[in-house]
Amino acid sequence: MNQAISDRAAIEFAVGFYDALGAGRSIEFAYNWGCIAIRMEGIEEHFTPVLLKKEENNKVEIFVSNFQEGEKLKKFQTQWLRRIPRRSIFTTLGASVGVTILVVLVRLLGILPGEFFFFNQMMRVQPVIEKPDDSLLIVQITLDDIKYYFKKYPPKNSSSLADEILYQLLEKLLKSNPRVIGIDNYRYAPAEGNLKKLINNEQTNDHLIFICKFPDKDASDKEGHSPPPDVPIEQVGLSNFLTDRDGVIRRQIIEMGTPEDPETKNQCRNKEELMDSFSFKVAQKYLAAEKKDYKIYGKEHENIVSGKTFLEPLNIDMQGGYSLKNLNGTQILLNYRFAADAKNNRSLRNIAARTYNVKQILDTKEIKDFVQDKIVMIGTPVVGYDSPSKSTPFSIGGADEQMSGLFIQAQMVSQLVSAVKDERPLLKVMHISYDMLCILVCSVIGGAILPQLYKHPQKLLIAGGICLGGLYFICLVFFIYPIIPRTKLWIRLVPTAVSFVGSGAVRIFLELKSQKNSKFK
Repeated sequence: MNQAISDRAAIEFAVGFYDALGAGRSIEFAYNWGCIAIRMEGIEEHFTPVLLKKEENNKVEIFVSNFQEGEKLKKFQTQWLRRIPRRSIFTTLGASVGVTILVVLVRLLGILPGEFFFFNQMMRVQPVIEKPDDSLLIVQITLDDIKYYFKKYPPKNSSSLADEILYQLLEKLLKSNPRVIGIDNYRYAPAEGNLKKLINNEQTNDHLIFICKFPDKDASDKEGHSPPPDVPIEQVGLSNFLTDRDGVIRRQIIEMGTPEDPETKNQCRNKEELMDSFSFKVAQKYLAAEKKDYKIYGKEHENIVSGKTFLEPLNIDMQGGYSLKNLNGTQILLNYRFAADAKNNRSLRNIAARTYNVKQILDTKEIKDFVQDKIVMIGTPVVGYDSPSKSTPFSIGGADEQMSGLFIQAQMVSQLVSAVKDERPLLKVMHISYDMLCILVCSVIGGAILPQLYKHPQKLLIAGGICLGGLYFICLVFFIYPIIPRTKLWIRLVPTAVSFVGSGAVRIFLELKSQKNSKFK
C-alpha cells in the first residue's frame, strides 16, 4: 500500500483476493478481483491497493491495473447501479418487500391518510377540455319559482311546487318528445287533478322516472324516503349517494341491495334483490331508444356492458386500498365533467348544454328544439327542500363549495350516457395485484437510490424531490389522459411515495447501523 486503507476496504480486498486464489486464479487476477470487490461495495479506495511485481533487472515497479472487466462495467452499467453494494442487494430487496407488505396492510385497513387529498387535487387540475353534455337539459325549481307560483298554487306536503304547476311543466315538456324525464323531487301524497291523469296515462308515464331513498343508518336520514304512492316501482330509482369518510362524493351507485328491515315504514323497495339507482335508470331509458342500454351479466352483476363500454364495479377485495363500506350492490368511480364558468372557475353546474328554471320553460312558446330526444332533469337546488347539498372534489378550489343533489345526479347520468355515446373515458382503479407491484417497484427504487446519497444531504433532498415529483407526474398523466383506451386510471400516489421513502429510510438506517458496528470491531 502507498497510503493507509480503511479496515472495511482491507477486509473486502482480502476476501476477494483469497477467494480468487482459492479458485486457482493467478496472483494478478486475484489482485484485480480484490480491487473490484472494494469497488462493488461502494468504497472509494479501490485504487489504494498496489501490486508489487519484480522485473528482470530486480527493480520494483508500482502500478495500478485497470482490469478489463472493470472497463466493461463502465460501459454496460449505469453509475447508480455500479454503486449498489453487492451484498446489499438482498438487503434492499428484503427491505422493499417488508415495506411493501406494511404499506399494503395499512391501506387495506383504510388508515393511510392523504389519498383523497391527492384525488381531489388531480381532479381539479385537469385541463378544461370538455364541452357541456348536449344530451342533457336541466330544469331548476329555483327559489324565485317557488315564491312566484306559491301565491296562486300553494304546494301541499312541503313540496317545492304544487301539482298543477308540475303538471303544466311536464305536459309542455312531454309534447316536445324528450326521451326521458328524471324528476329529482320526493312526493309523499298521491297526485291530484290533471297531474294524476298525466301520471296514469300509459302513453306518457313510461317517459317519467321518479325517486325514492333507502334508509341510511350511518347518516342523518335514517328513515329514507318512500316513492310516490301512485307510481309503479318500475319507474322509480334510488337517490342515495355514497360519501367517503371525508364527506365527499367520489362514487356513484349502479344498483343497491334492498335493506332487510320489515318494521320500516319506508316503501322504497322492489321485488328484486337489487334496485337500480335513479341515474342508472334514467341513462338506461335514454340509451334503450338506440338499443345501446347496458346489459348486466354475472352472478354478482360484475359485468355491465354496452357495446365496447364496460363498467368495472369497485370490488372491496380485489381493488382494495379504497376504504369502502360493505355495500350490497354495484358502484363505480365518478369521473366528474366540468367546464369553466364566466369567471374562469371550474364549475360542475355547467354539466348540461342548457339550464332553465320552471318559469322560463312555461313562458317560452317553442321549446322543441332543445327538448326533443333529450334527457330532462327536474329538481331544486334550494336547500331545505328535496335536494341536500353535498361536497365534491371541487368543493375546495372550485366555483361551487357545495353542490345540490340535482347537479350531482346529472353528473352521474352524463357519465353513463357519454361513456356509450361519446366514448368518454371512465375513471377506474387497478387490480390489487398491479397496485402491489407498483408499490414494490417504487420501494425497490427508493431502497436502491437513497442510501447512495445519505452522506450528502443536499443531493439526497434533490434526488428524492425529483423522484417524488416524477411519481406525481406519472399518476397525474394516467388520471387525466386515457392512456388505456376509454379508461383513466387512479394510481394512488401516497402508498407509492410512502414505499419509496420508507424503503430508502430503512436502508439508510441499516447502513448507519452497519458502519457503527464496524467501528466498534
